[in-house]
Amino acid sequence: MLMVIAIHLSLFGAGWVGLSSFFVLSGFLITRILFDDIDGTDSLGECLKRFYIRRTLRVFPIYYLFLFAMLVLGAFVEVVRVQSRGELPWAFAYVYNLFLLTSKHHATHLFDHLWSLSVEEQFYLFWPLVVYFVGRRHLPIVLIAILIASPLARWATVQFWPPPIDLPWVTRDKVYFATYFSTLSHLDGFAFGALLNYMRVRPRVWWILASIAISYLIAVPVQGFGISPTWQYAPPLSLGYPLSMPRGYQWVWGYTVIYFNCALLIYTICHRNVVQAFFSHPLLDWLGKRSYAIYIIHYPLLFAMEPLLQSLYLWIGGRTAVLCFVPLYVPVVLASAHLIHQGIEKPILKLKDRFSTPRRKRAAEPQLDVAG
Repeated sequence: MLMVIAIHLSLFGAGWVGLSSFFVLSGFLITRILFDDIDGTDSLGECLKRFYIRRTLRVFPIYYLFLFAMLVLGAFVEVVRVQSRGELPWAFAYVYNLFLLTSKHHATHLFDHLWSLSVEEQFYLFWPLVVYFVGRRHLPIVLIAILIASPLARWATVQFWPPPIDLPWVTRDKVYFATYFSTLSHLDGFAFGALLNYMRVRPRVWWILASIAISYLIAVPVQGFGISPTWQYAPPLSLGYPLSMPRGYQWVWGYTVIYFNCALLIYTICHRNVVQAFFSHPLLDWLGKRSYAIYIIHYPLLFAMEPLLQSLYLWIGGRTAVLCFVPLYVPVVLASAHLIHQGIEKPILKLKDRFSTPRRKRAAEPQLDVAG
């Protein structure tokens, strides 16, 4: 979440990788939950009912409360009404990631970040059926097939974009963003996460360090060292992996590399005490429990505070203005997210316990908080 905020403040060009780690984490935890649900019942209907009720209680309240708030606010505030025009129906239907690929979309800090939640919700819709019908034993075959198919899907997206159907509002100029916003492009992230449930080899800390170093080095010939911005308005420090990665076919293989690193990091966190202790710091734990609320409101709050940022640009200029803006902006985001978490999330999340499946004890596996 901190990485996502950094890229939206144009401070860290590789910040989108933080969002990629969330896709991998979802594949890991959702598959883990589904395994427990399926083991606890022979009924597909009962399994799906329990899963979707719990997902609804976790995801919908804050999401739709935010959308309704924007709908009401738009009736009174002109700038919100302009920013919301044509956007809300796609967000309400959880297909905002597809809307971003059309010429009808206009950039807005109010809703653009919701694309990833659309990808997540689309994953939630079909993945329980895959896990249930394929079964735990044969699922790794499907996951490996997904790992192979996802880069091919990204290649095909660029080669054949726009789709060969008469859609005048789907244009070629968004072809590389199509690989980023399409759900198919991120299936290997979910697959890497799901495969973690089958790993039994104890990881070494140096694995993740070596993997990150090698990944950076193989990106250098394609994207450069990634220290300077890749274009005029891009943030610095892309580390060879700028958003949409349009060079050297990196949009085909680059996402898989990132997802592999994220999966290795998550696996190391789960099984190495020294790494787990770092990521279990009370401050990170506090942020993690509020990360969903932070994600939903951080971009709209950036939109609301943009006049202040523009004033700092005029007064100070350059990246110094952003650095001065951060200590003003971040506390507002954290305080707002904390109020939402305490007043809305916590009371609703308590209802999830009514639909929990008793978890099988795993003596050899870490006991993780899967409230997310």
